[in-house]
Amino acid sequence: MGLVVVDLLALPTRGRGVLIGLAAAVKVVPGVFVLLLLIRGERAAAARALGVAALLTGLTALVDRDASALYFGRLPWDPVRVGGVTYPDNQSLVGVLARILATNTPPTWATLPVQVLALALGSVAARRAQAAQDHVGALVCLALGALLASPVSWSHHWVWVVPAGMWLWVRAQHALTAALVAPALVGPLTLAEAVHPWPWTGMPWPWPPWGQPRLRPPAARRLGGVGRPAAVRGRIGGGRHTRPSPGASRRGPAARGNPAGRRPWCAG
Repeated sequence: MGLVVVDLLALPTRGRGVLIGLAAAVKVVPGVFVLLLLIRGERAAAARALGVAALLTGLTALVDRDASALYFGRLPWDPVRVGGVTYPDNQSLVGVLARILATNTPPTWATLPVQVLALALGSVAARRAQAAQDHVGALVCLALGALLASPVSWSHHWVWVVPAGMWLWVRAQHALTAALVAPALVGPLTLAEAVHPWPWTGMPWPWPPWGQPRLRPPAARRLGGVGRPAAVRGRIGGGRHTRPSPGASRRGPAARGNPAGRRPWCAG
């Protein structure tokens, strides 16, 4: 996010596109912002971004050809590599459809139209903002459209809502409040409660590694259920919700002296 923002909003025209290319080589997804360079009419910068991404990707392939072939050849089409797309933190439209259909592999005929529509709407909004010389607006509109279109958009990917919220406040001519919008957006999500166990194993969250209960925002948990009807609640991933045993603790395993309880990532 930082590389993209600096590239599009801070760098002079001569160097624009380099940081986007670097980000795309590292994470792939930031390559979508090449589209914004084209919307802005900066074809040289778009070509520069693609060239940098291709060069760095080629260099990494020279270092480890097998890993590169695996990464670009099979993993992008394998949702199981990240635990599946039905996970509640995945708030992309593909994730919503996957939860509705109760499958980790929703059919392409269902996902592709909504992905294309989301990216198209983001692009149209970005183009309109750019026509009004609103560079920040164009950036956040395309970013949010890409997040909705992406197969997997975890909660931390939605960091774009912070600049989006600030942009909305400024557009509403409340510039002073813009400095407060970030905590206003994330505040409800940080009123945390101890997280319930993993829905498919019944084990506590494996983070942090020293075994303290991980806090998960209740608001995020509520939003995480978007597209998950009651009929399939608890069944995605093959598990069932069960009541805790009478002696079970609300914050961890019943046997607090059990080393595995203090190290929830331990299989034994």
